[in-house]
Amino acid sequence: GRGGGGGGPGGGRFPSASASAAAAERREECVEMSGALYGLGLARCLRGDYDEALDALNRARDALLRSLRTDKARRRRPSAEDALRALSSSSSPARDDIYTANDPPSSSSSSLLRAMDADAARERSRRAAARIELARIEDARGRVHLLTGDAASALRCHLDAYAGKVEASGGNDDDDDARRNHSSALSSRMRAAEARLALGRYDEAESELVEILAARKLALYQERGGAAAGDADDRAAGSKAARRERLEADVAEAERLLAEVRGEQRRAAGRRNRAGSRGRSLGYFGNDMMAAIKEEKDAGAAAGKGGSWDDWGLAVMRR
Repeated sequence: GRGGGGGGPGGGRFPSASASAAAAERREECVEMSGALYGLGLARCLRGDYDEALDALNRARDALLRSLRTDKARRRRPSAEDALRALSSSSSPARDDIYTANDPPSSSSSSLLRAMDADAARERSRRAAARIELARIEDARGRVHLLTGDAASALRCHLDAYAGKVEASGGNDDDDDARRNHSSALSSRMRAAEARLALGRYDEAESELVEILAARKLALYQERGGAAAGDADDRAAGSKAARRERLEADVAEAERLLAEVRGEQRRAAGRRNRAGSRGRSLGYFGNDMMAAIKEEKDAGAAAGKGGSWDDWGLAVMRR
């Protein structure tokens, strides 16, 4: 076969079943390790051990990234003809690294290609879930950074988390608002606004929170409208009630943070105004002093006292 090895005519382009199984096992090990380290990081954060928490979360992120890199190394895009030839000579199942060509399949290969497409769709879904998990780790890292006073690093983490969630949600350009305002994405945006508040970037934080609050209120309004229609299923009704309570809590949190940002804006404006007033007062005092000196000097000269500059200066000081 081409490229040698690989367990079939496809050669190196089509890994053997044993190689695929080994890669899948390594990937699952990375995912499991990431989950364990994430839980450890949260536990250490709750205990107040922020440095150790951040170390565990960093390792959780790195483990998950390794699983994604393993998947990327396995991805290929051979032609449908190569795929069919490789699969017909191998007992391995349809693979996620096999894609159809542009030409429509023949009747004899259609079921196989549908299976390949379904497998590829499952793999895309799994990778999207991994990106969501990575975003969750980034949000956790951001919270720890903020607790340690590193608001700049916190902001970067939350922005990365938000970008990952938007990317994982897929869709087309017409769905951009829906992806930006998804509940999970809004949570990352909220945390980013909190970091901007800590950095003193009040205008940016306010603008972001106004948009977040509007999206939260719209979701709550829609949820209440659905609840008003009623639901015969008690379990479904309970689920909707829990979702409505969560949305109400999200709205309350956004309102609280927005009020805090606006309070800081007012205080910052007051500090600027007081500093400006002190500067103007000093300026007025200096101008008044110079005017008084000039007035005294002119008055002395007009009176014809004939005194020297030193005599006039001593007279002013005595006054």
